[in-house]
Amino acid sequence: MSQHAIIGIIMGSSSDWPTMEHAARTLQDFGVAWEAEIVSAHRTPEKLFDYSRSAAERGLQAIIAGAGGAAHLPGMCAALTTLPVLGVPVESKTLKGVDSLLSIVQMPAGIPTATFAIGKAGAINAALFAIAQLAVHNPVLREKLQAFRMNQTTTVLEAKLPEISWTMAPSTSSTTVEIAPGSTIGILGGGQLARMLCMEAKRMGFRTLVWTGGQEAPATALCDEVIIESFDDPSALARFVAQADVATVEFENIPASTLSAVCDSLPLRPNSQAIRTCANREAEKTFLRELGIPCAPFWIVSSAQELDSAMKELQGPGVLKTSAFGYDGKGQLKLSGNEDAQQVWTAFAAPRAILEGFIRFDRELSIMIARSSSGEIRCFDPVENQHRHHILDVTIAPATITPEIAQAAREIAMRIAIAFDYVGIMGVEFFLDPERGILVNEMAPRPHNSGHHTIDACITSQFEQQLRAVCGLPLGSTELLAPCVMLNLLGDMWINETQPPDWTNILADGACSLHLYGKKRAIQRRKMGHVTFVGSDSLRRANAIKHQLLASGQKID
Repeated sequence: MSQHAIIGIIMGSSSDWPTMEHAARTLQDFGVAWEAEIVSAHRTPEKLFDYSRSAAERGLQAIIAGAGGAAHLPGMCAALTTLPVLGVPVESKTLKGVDSLLSIVQMPAGIPTATFAIGKAGAINAALFAIAQLAVHNPVLREKLQAFRMNQTTTVLEAKLPEISWTMAPSTSSTTVEIAPGSTIGILGGGQLARMLCMEAKRMGFRTLVWTGGQEAPATALCDEVIIESFDDPSALARFVAQADVATVEFENIPASTLSAVCDSLPLRPNSQAIRTCANREAEKTFLRELGIPCAPFWIVSSAQELDSAMKELQGPGVLKTSAFGYDGKGQLKLSGNEDAQQVWTAFAAPRAILEGFIRFDRELSIMIARSSSGEIRCFDPVENQHRHHILDVTIAPATITPEIAQAAREIAMRIAIAFDYVGIMGVEFFLDPERGILVNEMAPRPHNSGHHTIDACITSQFEQQLRAVCGLPLGSTELLAPCVMLNLLGDMWINETQPPDWTNILADGACSLHLYGKKRAIQRRKMGHVTFVGSDSLRRANAIKHQLLASGQKID
């Protein structure tokens, strides 16, 4: 792999290649072009001089030098070039490489030579160190390196000691079973997320079976098979598990008994525990607290007395939220802290709830994370979300946040995914608090509205990533190809319940994509579709279109 090489690998003898090959393989895995040469400090000194002095002119950005015995090669090379030189001690027969290590590490002041471990580990780490240097100015490499580190963490956290049996029977390790194109993906739920998942499945050659409880469900127009029955119908369950090869969800409010029954018959990805936890705010917040993940302070309440006690402890504004069946601002009530708890609880009319402390955040963020059944993890860039009437209005990608905040969001999402043993795509929403950093707001065990921009602006969309993950296939690149803004099209942008707006200005933009969900009635602030604007001025263009649509749309109180 020598064409347009940016990393040089040199060694004193062909006998060093079995060690240095590991550096080459690591660079190749990351897509970094390299070249390899035998350059002896003692036997071919002129070649060493020529190689080192011309390295920068030839486009190299670092040199990995492996040497055994006296190991003069890395130091001599470093004396002849200003490029970083990474020394790898090669194990010798006499002193097992200790002589090489001491020779490389004891360079005089002014001739810096990075020194790594003896043998294979040192060769791999030298390559990773070179990649880390390149990644400072290369976002694609930076993403690959982050994914590599995440996968290392996953491997360690998921490692289990083998069980000991009195019969000493050999243990059998579970293998990842790939579900190939042509197989049937069973989708619980038939809304717009299922519709877009069906579209992606058709492109990739999968069949889809949608189980929905509504006749007008958007996914029914695009799936291969549909079951229109309630989620507690036994015959519907029997049909679903008989026809699907793997199951996933497009919304989380599925009866726990149905999730368990599906799990008993075929792979459900993500697993039922993750789905049930994300569907219940009480379970969700408790899960986060037990993991030590920062979130808003909260109290679980099931009576007026418990609410009164929680309000007194909070001593300030808060938000009362139903434990279950809450989304897009539904099931929430903002409290100043001075209300009568008995009156509030009676009017709220929920059996259980949580009271959250009100967060005065700078902005709202979210991140989409995918984890495969093999443990591979990929994160999309964090995005900023702006809401209108408690419903997502625009998503701005990437979010204008510091690299430290972005990395913190990735790490938190990764911890959540690993703790759930998650398989699939998941959205994690955050508040950015000026004093406390990022706090998790909630999680979605499925594709998410704030990930819709990935369809038009990323190499791999969140829907393709969902299919790859649940089918046991390698995950795709999450690289953002261009800055973009996703604008939600709500029902108040329609002329009336059945008449859509004029799409001329949107379609004339030239750098945006219109997505409509096939819903027949634009009632209240229903999500009817979205538009993705691509380019550096995408927010300005999105806001201009939004104002035009709202000006001509139906007026909703």
